Amino acid sequence: MRKSPAMPVFGNFETIRELASDDGRIVYLAQNRQDRTDRRQYAVVVFRVRKATEYYERDDLGIRNLGQDLQLAFLTTVKAQKRASDAGSRFIAPIHDIGVNSEGAWYATDYFRRGSLQTGIGHNRMVDDAFLRRIVGFTVAGL
Repeated sequence: MRKSPAMPVFGNFETIRELASDDGRIVYLAQNRQDRTDRRQYAVVVFRVRKATEYYERDDLGIRNLGQDLQLAFLTTVKAQKRASDAGSRFIAPIHDIGVNSEGAWYATDYFRRGSLQTGIGHNRMVDDAFLRRIVGFTVAGL
């Protein structure tokens, strides 16, 4: 019997299975490996910078340091989301940890089973001017 490959670990988060992937990112379902009493599930989102930029680097299309620039932009955006969440926004998913490893830049956030934000908005019909002002306010606070 062939042994299955070990699932990757990201900081305090041990992955359980892959949820989604494409050329530039992969999303894992994970659990907190430091606190075994924590029964919540988390999503670890990984920006695979090498995979996202390999075409350009392989063909040497004159784009130097593209991967580093994209990774920095990814991490900067995640840090802004963390600041907004830490400021008290209920409308932005919390960021529990951020890092970089051999797979790429990553962050851990809560796992929401209900689907995408677009699906949630469509079902709840809760978007009005006041709701949007609150979201924009917390986003600006994160910047």
